[in-house]
Amino acid sequence: MAFNAADKVNFTTWNQGAGSEFNRKLREEARRKKYGIILKEFRPEDQPWLLHVNGKSGRRFKGIKNGSVTENTSYYIFTQCPDGAFEAFLVHNWYKFMLLAWHRTLTAEEAKEEWER
Repeated sequence: MAFNAADKVNFTTWNQGAGSEFNRKLREEARRKKYGIILKEFRPEDQPWLLHVNGKSGRRFKGIKNGSVTENTSYYIFTQCPDGAFEAFLVHNWYKFMLLAWHRTLTAEEAKEEWER
């Protein structure tokens, strides 16, 4: 840039950054707001459960947290002790388990052969 003395530009008041990293976080935040991108924070307690029944070769289930079930109600699990007393446990989280498909997928040629049968 070229400045004349008549422009009275004071370079000491300029705020210079470290290249492309200067104000990068602010630019990224402004871009996300502009396009409506919402970042989700990683929460380990919201991750799905993987349940294996009868070991590795058995059936597999995937449990997804269903948060709206326990909002207005309270669920308890009652177990009976050997002495005849009952213990009550409050259910904090509710999960829905679905069976994972355990089958081999066909290639394009195999699918074509099966279709022709």
